Amino acid sequence: MEEQINLFFSRSLDNKFTMTIQQIYDLALKMGMKADPRGEAGVKKYLAKIKKQYESLSASEKKYFDQTKLVDPYADSSIHLVDKPNAEVRGVMVGVDIGVSELLLAEELRDRGEKIDLVLGHGQFCQTRRACACGREFDAGAHQ
Repeated sequence: MEEQINLFFSRSLDNKFTMTIQQIYDLALKMGMKADPRGEAGVKKYLAKIKKQYESLSASEKKYFDQTKLVDPYADSSIHLVDKPNAEVRGVMVGVDIGVSELLLAEELRDRGEKIDLVLGHGQFCQTRRACACGREFDAGAHQ
């Protein structure tokens, strides 16, 4: 697994390894699919079924379809990319059942000098809002 993670790292100007939000998301999906009890074939079959459902929708219905479902088979855990998917992540705040109060805490900690570029969560808030990870610009209104 360490080898997989190293594939996604790049060296920043200060010679430390970093990842972007998109790379973290892609790696999480890849590792999740590899460990999925349905097997890789089962996951691909599920995603093909979702794609078929999507393709059968009318144009007006497609506007409201969550297109991340076409590549992300996990409804209970997701990363929602906000604004800058290629932003480098140097600090992450991770938790379960992340809500608005935790996002505000992360923003306050950033204001006090903590390097929090990403809030990553798992649980009910993620499931219902699909908005648990955000880049450098926190906006509490976007997460309500």
